[in-house]
Amino acid sequence: MSSAPPTLQRTAVLSAVDATQVAGATGTAGAAPGPTAGAAMRPAPLPTASDGRYPKPAEPGFTITIEANSAEAPFEHVTSLAWDPDGAMYVARMEGSIVRVAPDGTRTTFLDGFSVPLGLAFRPGTAQLFVSERGGVTIGQDTNGDGVAESHQPFLTGMPCCYADLHQTNGIEFGSDGWLYIAQGSTSDHGEAPPEPWHAGILRVHPDRGSESLEYVATGLRNPYDLAITPAGQIFATDNGADYGPPEELNHILPGADYGWPYCVTASPGRVSVHPIWNDPARCEGTRSAIATFVAHASANGVTDYGGQSFPSGYRGNLFVALWSHIPGAYRIVRVQLMPQGDTYRAAVSDFATDFELPLAVAVGPDGALYVGDWGPGRIYRIAWTGEQ
Repeated sequence: MSSAPPTLQRTAVLSAVDATQVAGATGTAGAAPGPTAGAAMRPAPLPTASDGRYPKPAEPGFTITIEANSAEAPFEHVTSLAWDPDGAMYVARMEGSIVRVAPDGTRTTFLDGFSVPLGLAFRPGTAQLFVSERGGVTIGQDTNGDGVAESHQPFLTGMPCCYADLHQTNGIEFGSDGWLYIAQGSTSDHGEAPPEPWHAGILRVHPDRGSESLEYVATGLRNPYDLAITPAGQIFATDNGADYGPPEELNHILPGADYGWPYCVTASPGRVSVHPIWNDPARCEGTRSAIATFVAHASANGVTDYGGQSFPSGYRGNLFVALWSHIPGAYRIVRVQLMPQGDTYRAAVSDFATDFELPLAVAVGPDGALYVGDWGPGRIYRIAWTGEQ
């Protein structure tokens, strides 16, 4: 890990897995397949809740229900979900509020006034809720138990933002080491703008030391939207591909690694390709490939590690990823099964639930069910196992 921001000339450690599997690690990367720079996106017709569209499980044994009466009183533009130690659910809304939903369904506005809050994380063992937004991270805390934060204070400020009114301080999660990990977006599409401090990577910061402890965990990620950290400390991050059409990514984050942006992309797991605009294979040497890719422009966003107990044992340790956009092959939740391979993993991707409108947030609740915040209709869905173990 490093406390210095990266420059456009990046270096990283090449693993044994990459040395045998990644074209480009020896300077032989090919041109990236797919659309050229500036190619037009062709989204599918917009599916809407008013059409009677309702998500359905893609695997047997699961049911999907609407949580917290959100069909009658929608949570507009849900971006993130979290639970406090008492089992209350917290819902971040793009417009700037954090709503607390008590176990009995009662709602209160916990905090308001944020600029596009995208990440929520309770510091383990405390009532401190860390909220990421454009420009940094704020801490809120309910000190008298009324469901409203009486205390809120800036924790990190001056963080980079934005590219085309997108990319910012995104998902956050506490690791087993007690540090807060941050997915931080870039300030350009393909490195066309000078780099800014602390952009385009995974960062971490100690909650007691603040900005003086801020450091890079990994670099070379264009717009990592969300993080999942396993109990064993393994870190995974989604990443949105550049506008010219490379795949969306799921990356296994290793300390000190470079994931290629802006010079290189993962054409497919284990294969790095040269960005067609830069067209410089040498810059791909030593970069890491993603462990899974998704259809271009699918907007791979929310990700969570399944550590619950209510799903069958074969689901434990799996990842679930929300594909947000209206591109064919998206608006669904996919299941990612991980298989160790050297110092990283191979991944098997399959549909888990389909026919959402715009699924963005995905999280495991204290009951072991999977919760999905659908940004489009403002619904929060609960996916539960009802089959036989």
